[in-house]
Amino acid sequence: MKTVTLDAYAKINLFLDIVSKRDDGYHNIESVMQTVSLADKVTLMLADGEGKSIRQHFPGTSLPCDETNICYKSALAYFKYFGIENYSVDIKVTKNIPEAAGLAGGSADGAAVICALDMLYEKNTDIDTLCKIGLTVGSDIAFCIVGGTASVTGRGEYVKELAPLSEAGLYCVVAKSTKEAVSTREAYAKIDAGKRKNEPQISFEKYVGAIENRDTNAIGKGFYNIFEDVMSDSLKDTFEIKRMLKRNGALAAQMSGSGPSVFGLFERKADAESACHALEKDYFARVCELK
Repeated sequence: MKTVTLDAYAKINLFLDIVSKRDDGYHNIESVMQTVSLADKVTLMLADGEGKSIRQHFPGTSLPCDETNICYKSALAYFKYFGIENYSVDIKVTKNIPEAAGLAGGSADGAAVICALDMLYEKNTDIDTLCKIGLTVGSDIAFCIVGGTASVTGRGEYVKELAPLSEAGLYCVVAKSTKEAVSTREAYAKIDAGKRKNEPQISFEKYVGAIENRDTNAIGKGFYNIFEDVMSDSLKDTFEIKRMLKRNGALAAQMSGSGPSVFGLFERKADAESACHALEKDYFARVCELK
């Protein structure tokens, strides 16, 4: 039995704005995304044989092991794209990324499934095609396949690699309250209803420029997440985490995706570790590298 194990890395949003709602029900975004070292372990085992079998295992979680799971959908999308009619695959995911947290844990797992299948079938498929497959399943999968530091536009289909922030000497703390949750549907509804309170301090184009120039001061000052803006009244713990990160030396701190996870960037590893220690008494918290 052929086996491949990949790390499925979480992402954070340094900048995230919703530009418009599309006719297909999706939203056009402007975002700068960054891969961090917090990761799930995704193992695929491929067996010979006739028939169609996708078996899933998510030990220690309540995730559904059926066709509704993003890993199942990603495998099925890969088989469909390449016209593979007979398959037998076992998918095991060891979760380290908090679920429903705005860190793209599910999308990262789906991306890993697609990449692992391509390795198992030895197709050496180009990145653009793998992203195309991923986009039939979820909007964040394309970025999760590319990884690193990137601008992401459209509904997630346009991913442009930027100067890697992993070389900027920054450290990241990711934290999440175990008591708060965000309804993504509710958050998008508030945006569609015009509940935005604040505009970005700098334009998306200027923020991308700050990333390209590794201007850490502008990167921190330009942090923006429209979901944080519209959900600020209902997430007490989330915004306390943000305040704690700043009090403990974060260059800047912000909610990731639709939340409720929060991350902070630090210029000194010791400060990141100190902030993480202060947070982990009450919250999930991890020091991460930028990948």
